[in-house]
Amino acid sequence: MSAFHNYWCSGCDLEGSSTCTWGDFFYQIGTYRFSIPRRAGVCYNCESITAVEILPDQTALHKKVKQIKGKSAPTGYLAEQIELASLLEKRESQPRCLECGSHNFQVIPKIDVGPGRLTLNTPRKTNLIHKKCGGKIYVRQPLLHIDGHDRKERFYTKEGIEVTYQTHPIFKF
Repeated sequence: MSAFHNYWCSGCDLEGSSTCTWGDFFYQIGTYRFSIPRRAGVCYNCESITAVEILPDQTALHKKVKQIKGKSAPTGYLAEQIELASLLEKRESQPRCLECGSHNFQVIPKIDVGPGRLTLNTPRKTNLIHKKCGGKIYVRQPLLHIDGHDRKERFYTKEGIEVTYQTHPIFKF
């Protein structure tokens, strides 16, 4: 079962959910595939809530490595993110909307819920102001959980541009 969040704007009809980030989004770099770190965001080109790239912060990753140095070697997710950050080091473009490729978006911030506070089905105001109308973006985790959603696989270059077999037949999908 997967939990999700609903988002909406208090000033217009913009609404969506974190399910836009579900599925398998990969950077295809040579023969390597890396899962794309992503979050829900407000894309002003799509005019919707959609998945947006979150580029790995190489400085923060190396700081984490130093913290665990001597305790254990970086494994799993951290090791993959370090390798990905290294491959993306020479990236020329800003993060993109994973739907349309635009750079014109805002990431919807995570809401920190303190201990003992109700979280399910309770609307929470984010600190995000919708640039189009000036409304505030709200979030709510509904009581409903979704099973068996349709997962899609999508592939992108290291610059965040979506590729398909039709556009790049040499890639092995």
